[in-house]
Amino acid sequence: MKTIIALVAALTATSALAQPYPTKSIRLLVPFGPGGVGDITSRAVGQKVGEALGQQVIIDNRPSAGGIVAMELVAKSEPDGYTLMLHNNTNAVAAAMFRKLPYDTINDYSMISTIGAFSVVVIVAPDSPVKSLAELIAQAKASPGKLNIGTINVGTSQFL
Repeated sequence: MKTIIALVAALTATSALAQPYPTKSIRLLVPFGPGGVGDITSRAVGQKVGEALGQQVIIDNRPSAGGIVAMELVAKSEPDGYTLMLHNNTNAVAAAMFRKLPYDTINDYSMISTIGAFSVVVIVAPDSPVKSLAELIAQAKASPGKLNIGTINVGTSQFL
């Protein structure tokens, strides 16, 4: 909750110098599909920020490899505080995976706030013979194309 309050304070403080903010809905781009951690987080944060600012926060899911679609939309949007994005370390992954991106991962964005952190884990069924990551890698190498994986998006840290 403290982070949400800090986010609202940051948004209003930086915009207050130029004009009243917000005077219209805020678009929060989410580079992940509905139902995942990023979507659920953005909806919870968006609701609280909207209540605090007295404006609707519209969640706009734009899943794509490495979040490129959402990242490009934010990079090309007006820098007026009405187009925001919830993102994670996928930005760094995309920069490493793709030779050319339609934006500059370092200079096209300004971070407002960290709103949370989560762990990435690898899990297997309890009755699996695999008991460690090393065993899982060995099994995957021994049986190419035979294992399944569930991940939120291609080109993300979870995908790697």
